[in-house]
Amino acid sequence: MIELKADEDIHLPLQGLDYWFRVKWHHEREEFHRFGYFIETNGATRPLAPESPVLLLVAPALHIHPATDTILRYLSPELDWSLIAVDERWREEVKVVFRKRSTSVPPAERWVVSDLLPARYRGWYCLIPEHPRYRAHYPPKR
Repeated sequence: MIELKADEDIHLPLQGLDYWFRVKWHHEREEFHRFGYFIETNGATRPLAPESPVLLLVAPALHIHPATDTILRYLSPELDWSLIAVDERWREEVKVVFRKRSTSVPPAERWVVSDLLPARYRGWYCLIPEHPRYRAHYPPKR
């Protein structure tokens, strides 16, 4: 699943996560073939990998919002994401300047889901608290 932004946008990670949830939901129900996606020219269906989709967040290197890195720390290590920064001249030729992957965020740097995040982003694919002092408060009491 690719979320692409041409300009600086604080919503890049959360919009990507929202679309990722939708893709995952349809994938789990095997609806893509039913809706006509991934069909060969001869009518045969292309097999899809059983794993959860990968989230690719793509933006020009100098137009990645400064808060993006902070927001990505809230995502669970269960979610396979990559932040891909492309060269500013991406309209002529796409060149990757740098990549950051979910596996590159050490557990000690993962943060705790706060009440600042909307409820739809809490849960399985949001942060799994790593610090012992937060374990007693997770999951949040209702």
